[in-house]
Amino acid sequence: MKNEDFSNYNYDLYKNKIDKDSISTHPEWEIRMNQIKKNFPELLDTKNHKKSVASNEYLFLKNTANEQRIENLVFSKEYGLAIYLCLFELQKNQNDKFYLNWLGELFRKLVESYDKYELNNHLVHKNPKIHSKNYLFFLNFMWNLNYNEMKNIASYYAADEINKNKNP
Repeated sequence: MKNEDFSNYNYDLYKNKIDKDSISTHPEWEIRMNQIKKNFPELLDTKNHKKSVASNEYLFLKNTANEQRIENLVFSKEYGLAIYLCLFELQKNQNDKFYLNWLGELFRKLVESYDKYELNNHLVHKNPKIHSKNYLFFLNFMWNLNYNEMKNIASYYAADEINKNKNP
């Protein structure tokens, strides 16, 4: 489970001709933040702010929107990212049946794509320039899984066992 070390790569060799700072259209964030503090001092006074409690309707909509993220990723066939999101949500509540069921379904879909030689279409490759360390670690884990391991994970989390009699 050792991750690749990208610290020795020199990305400065591939700099664009135009530097980001030379085309900046806004002042730096520190200057903007100080200007906001100067123009709106009432925002700094936290004593007068009332804490609001979320309504049940809001909490229901928030939960529904969170669950829709998984379904949207499945619709666009981004199974790897959907698995990552399920695991992220399961860190908060490891017994959440919604995410546990989706985890089984997503691994089942990965096994199907593995069978069709389409795994590359549904699980992105590691790119240290755009992915976070955690996501790189996750991708490293996913790409190191073999067919039987994916199948075992799918059957562990899914209600039905997939391809029971099928050999890799």
